[in-house]
Amino acid sequence: MEAVTGLIGAGKSYYCNKLRKMEFRVLDCDEIVKELYVKDKALRNRLINELGLTKSNDTIDLNELADLIFTNPEAKHKLEQLVYPVLEGYLIAKQPEAVEVSNLIGSKFLLDLFDTITIVDAPEDVRLKRLIETRHMSEEDAKRRIEAQCFPEGTTWNDLFPGKNINFKFGV
Repeated sequence: MEAVTGLIGAGKSYYCNKLRKMEFRVLDCDEIVKELYVKDKALRNRLINELGLTKSNDTIDLNELADLIFTNPEAKHKLEQLVYPVLEGYLIAKQPEAVEVSNLIGSKFLLDLFDTITIVDAPEDVRLKRLIETRHMSEEDAKRRIEAQCFPEGTTWNDLFPGKNINFKFGV
């Protein structure tokens, strides 16, 4: 199974849509997780209780959740501990050829599922522009999210994914 990952706004969805047009089975982890938040009541309740999220009509406010995980590394880690085992079971059952994983960077969860990691990348100014124009984020919010994904200076992609076959797609 191939993971398609990269920094926010790099073009992962664009690349995955190209794969779909070539008839590859590609799943999007963000979409799967949003579905799990709706359909898996036990998971939803654990997230609300353990992350202190506002409960409203048995739903999770995705904006509140995003604000929390992009500003609080401990909350992000807790979210991964709760969600990724459920997500992993889903992916094992579906066996797609590729999976868009926006949150693979800096995470040890899910890595064992993937033989190959494809990293989609674009310059920071391009990513910032995409977040503002296509996701309608404020410049401040877009910059905050970009900054939240930075990894330590001197760290390479190979350091993040040791022992994995790594492909790079630039400027998509």
